[in-house]
Amino acid sequence: MTASLSDRFMRRLPETARRAVDCFASEVPYYGMLPREVLDGEITEFTKQHFRIFSRVMLESRAPTEDEFAVSILAASRRAQEDIPLPAILAVYNVAARVGIETLRELATPDEFDQVLAISMQVQRYLQLMLPAVTAAYLEERQGLYSATTEARRDLFDALVKGAPWTDAAERASVTLALSYNVLFLYMPEPAPNTVVARRRAHLVQDIVDGHAREPVLTSLDGRGGTILLPAVGTVESLLPLFSEVAGGPVTLGVSHATDPGEIAAAADEARELALLALRLGRTPGAYRLSDLLLEYQITRPGRARDLLAAAIQPLAAHPHLQQALSAYLQHEHGRQLAAKSLHVHPNTLDYRLRRVAELTGLDPAQPSAARTLAAALLAVRTAGGIPSQSSGK
Repeated sequence: MTASLSDRFMRRLPETARRAVDCFASEVPYYGMLPREVLDGEITEFTKQHFRIFSRVMLESRAPTEDEFAVSILAASRRAQEDIPLPAILAVYNVAARVGIETLRELATPDEFDQVLAISMQVQRYLQLMLPAVTAAYLEERQGLYSATTEARRDLFDALVKGAPWTDAAERASVTLALSYNVLFLYMPEPAPNTVVARRRAHLVQDIVDGHAREPVLTSLDGRGGTILLPAVGTVESLLPLFSEVAGGPVTLGVSHATDPGEIAAAADEARELALLALRLGRTPGAYRLSDLLLEYQITRPGRARDLLAAAIQPLAAHPHLQQALSAYLQHEHGRQLAAKSLHVHPNTLDYRLRRVAELTGLDPAQPSAARTLAAALLAVRTAGGIPSQSSGK
């Protein structure tokens, strides 16, 4: 390729990359399942990078260097982690090569048509070198995903979160456990639209926590989040914006601390319960520790006391407007005007509804002791999926 044609090709690079990615989405089924933001982001950037390498190799009429090969090898490894089939990956290389040749043909002058034909022959040799390297990298990564060490790491995670003996699994996995852990339960509110995106989310979250800990982290993740055994280094809050970027919106994180491996099982249960409790209470997204939900956590523990609390407001079950009046009154610290305003009713209407609450339950919201019982009862019922919650801050 002459320098002149190469320069024209590089000036057309953004358009050519977009065109190639559009062809990936329309011609290769698995790429068609990826969200548009992924295609327009990572996939387009890789395609541009690939075309830059292609242009240099064609201009200098040589084989790709080791560093140039590494770009495609790294991408193949990531696609293997995301379970994208190898035929789909190889297909996009051929599609990209076709789009590149089509672009050169459009850019070439009549005197350069022979040059484009010669480049087409070079492209075949380029793919002859590139595709076996990509295939080997993909298969090596897939083999690693299902290696004995990987299985041992899964066994180790299971043993730790179930409170089972873990020493043998740690030895098989060649893992030295940290002195203490922040055990996280991550909840991403928006479900992944398909399995490809779900796997991608899980791998991106894994990359984030591995980078934070500077070592592979034991996890169990899917497209909605999962449990993370994070060595206690740095601040957990620093991960929230990174998780939110993967999820495409704010996330909720339950956080518990284990001072030794034997505490991980209890910490994992606690982290999950904290995240789900925050969600059921309508709390704002963020990280929640036991200290953030201390009263709510204790009141909602299963048992006879919780059942009796819930029964205290059972007479209100058929009267949603009374439930809402009581909830607003308690949430606004017995402020009649604010509570009535939040309900869009007159304060006298609120007073009437609160009197009805007292008549039906035998507990007068205006009395401090009764108000405490009613507040606890609302919490007990709400976390069991009863009375709808009103959003509140952390």
